[in-house]
Amino acid sequence: MPKDQLTITTSDQYPLDVLLFTPTQESKGVILICPGLGIPKEVYEKYGQFLSEQDYTALVFDYRGIHNNRPKDFPASEINLRNWGIIDIPSILNWIKNKYPNQKCYLFGHSVGGQIAGLVKNHHLVDRFVFFCSTAGHWRLFNFPLNIFTWFMWYLHIPITTTLLGHMPKSLTYRGVSMAKGVALEWAAWSRKKGYIADLLGKTIQEQFYEEIHRKIDLVSFTDDPIATDRAIQRMMQFYKNASISYHQIDPKKRGLPRIGHSGFFSSKAGKELWRFPLDLIES
Repeated sequence: MPKDQLTITTSDQYPLDVLLFTPTQESKGVILICPGLGIPKEVYEKYGQFLSEQDYTALVFDYRGIHNNRPKDFPASEINLRNWGIIDIPSILNWIKNKYPNQKCYLFGHSVGGQIAGLVKNHHLVDRFVFFCSTAGHWRLFNFPLNIFTWFMWYLHIPITTTLLGHMPKSLTYRGVSMAKGVALEWAAWSRKKGYIADLLGKTIQEQFYEEIHRKIDLVSFTDDPIATDRAIQRMMQFYKNASISYHQIDPKKRGLPRIGHSGFFSSKAGKELWRFPLDLIES
């Protein structure tokens, strides 16, 4: 299926790298894949290709600060986690609306991609949301030993390493790609808050639209994901008070799969039957 690499410039002039997958048949709609934190767009490439084979137009992109890339003269103060939802996703949605004005748009948010959807001011451009493994991130929401590990990450590893190096590198404790300093430090700051994003609203985050979202949300998680505990999922769903939410918890073993975890859904090992699941939801 056709794949194009392009650049979409945000409203504050940050260039976002995008992969666009176009079906050969008439498109059923546009699916915007919003990645998890520190996960590059290439991880979602095979899934994007699958979506185009199912006759959907699909886009996936790198948020600002991924790979610690910063254009010359672009202010470092504007490269942070909150601007992924405040500026980056809205800019992509506006591009989609302009290019495909008559097609339905679906937002597939992985992990943080679902967390920050309530910061997207033009959320009305999305006809339906599907979140994968999106949870609140406070360390007390996780079980042992992940709670101890994440406490170490939020309070020690990320603040110290990022401050010393000027960015968050890929490391033994963090398997994603390198991230800009402002992104990593804000991630840790959010995760130290008991209410997670909710504790920042009206402070570092001036505008939010969580309660304005009334569209259907399907939240998908997997029983072997240590991050997606019942407590973390429930805390996440409380952000979207007025949305119609359906929760789908999948046991990989019942589907003949050895492991899915937090990010395995987007691997080809998940199989096309599981890959079809969210499409069956939006088509039903």
